[in-house]
This record gives sequence, C-alpha cells and structure tokens, in this order.
Amino acid sequence: MYFYLYDTFVQEQKHEVELISIEHKLIDFGINGKIGKLSVLKNIEQMTKTAVLEGAHTIVIVGNDKTFSRALKTLANEDVAIGYLPLDPKSRYAQILGINDLSTAVEIISKRVIKKIDIGWINNTIYFLTSVEILGNDVVIECDKKFKIIPEKDISKISICNFGNILEGKELLKNNLCDPNDGNLQINFYKKNSKGVMFKKITNKDTALPAKKLFLTNKGETDNQISLEVDGEIVAKTPATVELAHKKINLIVGRERMF
Repeated sequence: MYFYLYDTFVQEQKHEVELISIEHKLIDFGINGKIGKLSVLKNIEQMTKTAVLEGAHTIVIVGNDKTFSRALKTLANEDVAIGYLPLDPKSRYAQILGINDLSTAVEIISKRVIKKIDIGWINNTIYFLTSVEILGNDVVIECDKKFKIIPEKDISKISICNFGNILEGKELLKNNLCDPNDGNLQINFYKKNSKGVMFKKITNKDTALPAKKLFLTNKGETDNQISLEVDGEIVAKTPATVELAHKKINLIVGRERMF
C-alpha cells in the first residue's frame, strides 16, 4: 500500500489545483493510495506508525524539505520505502534525490528505484540525513575514541556530514566528501571569508576527516551548552554523541540523483 502524507500547508487553497493534478497522475501510474493529512491533532509520528501498522510499504512525503526531514526522523526505524513529492521548487532534497519537478517525482515514485543509505543519529534518539552543524569553535570532538580535535580560533563553523551539507550538498557530494554509503561521517571545517560574511570550507578531499562515532563536549571550562543544528534545525545541545545508526533507510530516487 502507498501512503501519502500531506503537510498542513499543502492543504491550503493555493495548492488545490496542483494537488488535483498530482492525484490524477498517481492514478494514471497506478500508485494512488491512502492519504493522511497532518493537523493540530495528527502529527507525523502518529500517522506514519498507523500507516505502517495498516500495511503501508511505501510512504511518500508531500510537502517541503522541512516536512521531509521531520518525517525521516520518524521513519528511520520502519522497514518502508520513502518517497518525496516536493511542493517547493527550490527543494534541496529534491535535487539530491534527482527530482526535477512534480511530474518527474510522480514518475520516479512509480518506478520505485530504491537506494539504501546511511542515516546518522544523535544520542541514539535523534536521526539526521544530511549534517550536524556547530557555529563557532567552542567544542572538542573525540573521534572513534582514538583522538581529539580542538578547532583553531579562526574556525567559525564545523559540519559533521552524512549526506552532504543541505546548503552545499552538490559540492560536497560531487567531490565524494560526504558519501551516504561509505559507512563514515565526514568532519569539515569552515572559516569566514575575507569580508567576514560567507563561510569558506577549508578542507578538501585529502583533508576531510572520516569517523564512525564522535563525542562532542564544550571546550575549556565553559558551562554553556553548544547548540547543534540538525538538518537545518537546532534540536540538540552538547554534550552529545554523533554516529551512524545501525540500519540504513530506503529512499526512492531518480536517475539524476547526486550519489
């Protein structure tokens, strides 16, 4: 059974024509299924778990990158294929998965080409697909219980990648710096450019640091917890353990995917 999870904003009147068109295409391809609509009373976790219990083998997220990221955190423990129908034309996840537009997305879901990829987690509770980011350098990173990294003063951002940084995934994936199938996380360091505005990556293919398990603590004697931005949202703080989960997830992808 196919289950389509609609975010709340998708249900706004301005998307009505678009949704009708999508639903007709799903019927044409023979992959229409049950539709679940998020609301104040129905959250992602409840709806996806119910769908799996009712026999859904494919769950398709209809919304934007935030919807997709939130759904993955819930679906990471489920043995289902995960698809994406992006209503945001600037979706970075769509680009990574090889989805050019909604028509392409429907066709991709119908072909159901599935890739198993790594997914990370923090403290064995919070899953992430792309990266964990830390602004500043007030952190100590212990790698695989073998050595520690203490960032220098000019470091202004640290990115722990599984599937490429969501903002510059194309560059990182293209250079094999964040391969979601290599069984490793990659640590990349950034500093501000000469104008102090944009972040500039100072690692390359030869200097990016791979690791399987990281332990993040505060540098020095500060008691202030450091925020961790997970897939674009701040949802965790130090101290924290960052590693790959024990199982992979099943993503439905297109031919033009970035991995």
